[in-house]
Amino acid sequence: MYNRLIKPLILTLLASSVMPAFADGELPENGAPKIVYVFLAPPPQPPIAAPSLKTVAEPSLKAAADQSQKNYYFKVKVGILQPTLLGGNTGLNNAPTTYTMGLALGRKIDDLVSVDVEYMYRGKSTAEFNPPGSATIPSSWSVNSNTLMLNGSVNLMKDSNIVPYFRAGIGISINKGGTYTKTTDSAIFYYPGETTNNAAWQIGAGMTFYTNDLFSSELEYMFVNRGSVKTKAYSYASSDHEIANQPARKGDLRDHVITLGFKFKF
Repeated sequence: MYNRLIKPLILTLLASSVMPAFADGELPENGAPKIVYVFLAPPPQPPIAAPSLKTVAEPSLKAAADQSQKNYYFKVKVGILQPTLLGGNTGLNNAPTTYTMGLALGRKIDDLVSVDVEYMYRGKSTAEFNPPGSATIPSSWSVNSNTLMLNGSVNLMKDSNIVPYFRAGIGISINKGGTYTKTTDSAIFYYPGETTNNAAWQIGAGMTFYTNDLFSSELEYMFVNRGSVKTKAYSYASSDHEIANQPARKGDLRDHVITLGFKFKF
């Protein structure tokens, strides 16, 4: 009784993952079927795919790309320019204020440092010699310039909506001198102007006002050295247009410049 019923039941309860099976045609002499227990292995699990290099790299590459997209900026600038006296042998004692405007394209290096390439047009300013009590202008000379400079800026703080900074740059200034005129009692003498390329530099400071992560405005002061401007080494008179050799008139271009800029990050 024990071998026939109880023992197989106990084995069945102890091994829940087994299945009874009849042996092929094997029956004991007492007529009871012989039970064979077959242990079944659990079904195979699908392999877990390891993350590919592409899957792992994509989020970090995307984050880096998003960050780099915000490192570049485009800037529009407008302002006023006050030249210093030309000096040299110009004999001019008045340098009126004019305008300036331009564009810059730059890149943020880190939270404090950025670099940009800047083009500025320096509007025409007509320097004059106007002696006291005179109703006429004995001498005058008009000058305008195009400058292209590579600049570096250093912020003095970060994580603020208002950030002061220092800025300096070097480059080239293309200075176009108009005709220098000198008035005397007998005639007006004309000195044809020249267009010259000059080494230029600038240095100054400003304040950045952040509206959001993509837009900001800047108020900036720069002292600019545009090199020099000169005339040809001859003149002619209004009375007879006779050309006479003369020392070239030459003056230095130094400016105090205040600009308002609008910066867009991309």
